[in-house]
Amino acid sequence: MIPSLQSGKADVVISSMGITEERAKVVDFSIPYAASGLTLLINKDSMVSGYTDLSSDAVVTAVKSGTTGAIWAQDNLPSGNVRIFDEVAACALEVSQGKADAFIYDGLTTYELQKKFPDSTIVNLESLPGTNGDWGMAMKKDSPLKTDVDAFILDFRKKGGFEDLEKKYLTEIKQVFEKAGLPSFFDLGN
Repeated sequence: MIPSLQSGKADVVISSMGITEERAKVVDFSIPYAASGLTLLINKDSMVSGYTDLSSDAVVTAVKSGTTGAIWAQDNLPSGNVRIFDEVAACALEVSQGKADAFIYDGLTTYELQKKFPDSTIVNLESLPGTNGDWGMAMKKDSPLKTDVDAFILDFRKKGGFEDLEKKYLTEIKQVFEKAGLPSFFDLGN
């Protein structure tokens, strides 16, 4: 996604872009609009129950290339067996078929993926340590769009737009997160 911004093929990346220091060196970010931590989609027959089980050589962990999940695995699973895929669907399929024990990705996505593979997967919504972070819209460095994008996010939040989106599309997962004592996707804690 970042190369698309840098080459001018895209003006703004809106979805699933975690704000990180490394990415901020090459793109500009809007103010945050959502927050999420990394969680696990786990094969039901795996010995994995949480992130502490991932460091074993016997455990296969799937990650999507270029994501914070891939970075977390690189930094935290030096002895783990990590497989990198280009697509989220491929990671989920590996887990559902038992070829990987777990897939590291954001809570919203892992929850939805588990519903697609209910007979072969479970989800652990506990955020991996150090992964709770803000999401923002990314733009090419020094983009003239940043001011307008930030203003839109502030106005949309003020008018209750994010609450409306959550009510319309994320009611079920918001209830699951609340039951687990986790903040919802658009809850930025302020």
